[in-house]
Amino acid sequence: MHFAFPPRKTSHPPPYAARSSRSGFLRYSQLRNILILAVGALITLYLLSGLFSGSSSVSIPAGTPRAVVVTTLDPSLSESYKAAIKANRKHYAAKHGKRPYSCFAMLSLY
Repeated sequence: MHFAFPPRKTSHPPPYAARSSRSGFLRYSQLRNILILAVGALITLYLLSGLFSGSSSVSIPAGTPRAVVVTTLDPSLSESYKAAIKANRKHYAAKHGKRPYSCFAMLSLY
């Protein structure tokens, strides 16, 4: 049989749950806000240090190549294959405006 109304509330409700003993610690939202401010301050300091620091780039003397292509060759490869690799590297350097010099080293040196 169904009841027409729900039962009445008790006149002795259970007590509220006790507060956490971690009340001295920061709450999650406060901790998150502090973390956001700290990260923002670090990013600001990083950007300002980049603005006011002197130029750290090294000047390259005129007439020197900006990069050297180093190709390591396995001594067990055939001579015709090594020659094809060397020709390809020299072609690549000439195509991209580099001096047609590449450094070829044996794999045993590394």
